[in-house]
Amino acid sequence: MLQKFRWAAMTAVLLVVFATPKPAPAQATTFLGASVGNSALGVPLLASTMNQPLLASTVAWLIAVAAMVAVLVLRLLEPRAQPSWSAPFVVRDLEISPKELRPGNRATVSVTVNNRGQHAGTFKVILKVDGIAKAEQEVTLASGMTERVEFSVPVAQPGPIAVSIGGLFGVITVIPA
Repeated sequence: MLQKFRWAAMTAVLLVVFATPKPAPAQATTFLGASVGNSALGVPLLASTMNQPLLASTVAWLIAVAAMVAVLVLRLLEPRAQPSWSAPFVVRDLEISPKELRPGNRATVSVTVNNRGQHAGTFKVILKVDGIAKAEQEVTLASGMTERVEFSVPVAQPGPIAVSIGGLFGVITVIPA
């Protein structure tokens, strides 16, 4: 979208360059006169004094300025893209151990994180319990490397507990004591 506005701004600038009027010879101005006492009150007639090329160039300049302002605003608002060298990480193999347990115990939730990029990078692994972020770990991996990340989840009340990491989901079942 930003590219379209850049083209619009360039077109508007070209329009201004080509629409700018060349100096015209002096023209007589028509006045609508009214006599007040011994003095004459002269009011120029708008239709007869409007310089059409000047009006066209003013409109062209306004369009050019508006297009340039739009480009600047969009440039400030556009999301910054990640550098092309950033490491693409993949999260896989969600495991829960044990899947069933009694209140007061802890379950271990783990995933495998893999750096499939060509450069080393850091990835933040976030554990969500029932949709709420509860813990996080940062993993720094070289290109092609894999690491297992584990979280300990305490359970208090009977019922299912939904856990997720990196778009992978699982359920811990807490059975009554």
